[in-house]
Amino acid sequence: MRKEEKGFTLIELLVALPLLTLILACSVAAFYVVTHNSINGIIQNNVQEEARWAVDMMAREIRCSQKGSLEINNNKQLNFINDAGKEITYSLGDSSGSFTQTLYRKIVTDSIENPVNDQTKAPVSNLQFIPLPIDAPKPKGVKIVLTIDNQIVQTNVWQLNI
Repeated sequence: MRKEEKGFTLIELLVALPLLTLILACSVAAFYVVTHNSINGIIQNNVQEEARWAVDMMAREIRCSQKGSLEINNNKQLNFINDAGKEITYSLGDSSGSFTQTLYRKIVTDSIENPVNDQTKAPVSNLQFIPLPIDAPKPKGVKIVLTIDNQIVQTNVWQLNI
């Protein structure tokens, strides 16, 4: 008489082990995809946030700029006099005229030039300043179009001191 033994047979183990391995491999792959997509989403959000921040900073200064001081050069450079009486320039590139992927804010009267964005995190690929209204000899507002890492942020800004 034989005792009833408990456990799995060799054939049951040989069938279950590959199935378990397949399930585990699919789970790891799915985890990798979800993690990768999450990280890419966070990076895109950060880039978009930096672009919005840069446009908002420019818009605040333009709204408070002195009446009639807006000047746009080749849709790539914006000059105006801020509420403190200092001439401000925004451009893509530094004062040497070389094109960079950094948005610069320069206080012309003090010769202080600071980058607005960190090009290592989010390089600027395009910056446009379009005068508003378009046919006016002296613009009363500006449309800002900023492209960072294929993320486009744009806004229309009008001087409040008009």
